[in-house]
Amino acid sequence: MWPTFILFGTRISSAIVLPFAAVIGTVGYFMEKQLSSRPKSIPYLDTSVHDDRMRRQMEVELDPEYKTEHTLKEEKKRIVPKSSLLLNTGRSGAAQHG
Repeated sequence: MWPTFILFGTRISSAIVLPFAAVIGTVGYFMEKQLSSRPKSIPYLDTSVHDDRMRRQMEVELDPEYKTEHTLKEEKKRIVPKSSLLLNTGRSGAAQHG
């Protein structure tokens, strides 16, 4: 008899729990909406991707070294650090040398 109840209970448990979870979630959502003063601002949504790309391109083009001739060696020195250990900031956030 008990195995039958357990089998029946496990099969319909999702049908019993789902409506309660939906009601509790809906009530919580609307309570949070009423209690929060204003929506949180998301900085990356303030400007479009296109505007950000145009701003970055303008910064590159306004750079005084833009369109000047560089050898591959100079360009590599500018982009790649001499040692990858210089990039290790550790837990404090400051570069640790030595």
